[in-house]
Amino acid sequence: MKINGVLANVELALTEAERNHGLMFRPRMSEEDGMLFAYPNEGDRSFWMKNTLIPLDIAFFTADGTLLNVNETPTAQVPREGPWPPSPSKGAARYVLEMNLGWFKKKGLVDNSGHIVPGTKGEIPPQAPRGAFE
Repeated sequence: MKINGVLANVELALTEAERNHGLMFRPRMSEEDGMLFAYPNEGDRSFWMKNTLIPLDIAFFTADGTLLNVNETPTAQVPREGPWPPSPSKGAARYVLEMNLGWFKKKGLVDNSGHIVPGTKGEIPPQAPRGAFE
């Protein structure tokens, strides 16, 4: 997918089982790779980092691709035991993108304070909206 023209190679999580597993237990992820979680509708979303070994930026997008917010989300000291602070959306989101921690700042999509560049939108992959929603 592209966000303001910036390419992110995404693996899609379309089913409930794929979304529940996410990036758990993965020891690393390439710099430009991530996971896009697609939901059948918009809603308030909240993620946590149980069994997640990679510190992440977690970004929330509306159905039309508008970026709502990006949360820098470090891993827990003990990923299996927590605590796992929530990483919530700031509004109704249909898509959630996990990238390596700091990716959005490095790409100039958010500033050093975490504020989103106005008008930032993601081009959602065509197969995501028609995905295998359960």
